[in-house]
Amino acid sequence: MANSMPENRELAPTASDYERDFHAWAMKNAALLRQRRLAEIDVDNIAEELESMGRSERRELVNRLAVLLTHLLKWRYQPNRRGNSWAGSMPEWVKNAVESVPGVESARVELAWEPPWNQEMMSMRAKLELNMF
Repeated sequence: MANSMPENRELAPTASDYERDFHAWAMKNAALLRQRRLAEIDVDNIAEELESMGRSERRELVNRLAVLLTHLLKWRYQPNRRGNSWAGSMPEWVKNAVESVPGVESARVELAWEPPWNQEMMSMRAKLELNMF
């Protein structure tokens, strides 16, 4: 007996699509969302990806700030290793890190070397984010 169901090439994405070809899965779900075909989207995997994306963005920001902090400490405590190109690049690093935060449209960065920075100047939240306890 022949299959009486019509062949439909635009079936809703499945979990196996998600595991087999992430890009194709993402494009299918994006199209379904734009078409408001919400009953057909892969809700569980979309939710997982959104959560993962949020964690990834946060981790990236913390990592960038940690690298910046490391460079600032080296600048402060290793003056014999300072270079003009590094100091000139630092404001752009900070600007890029801050502007990568969702909701931040632009940032202006000015570096001040006095008074010398120390950990007491950090907020409690910053210390928690950098696991400094």
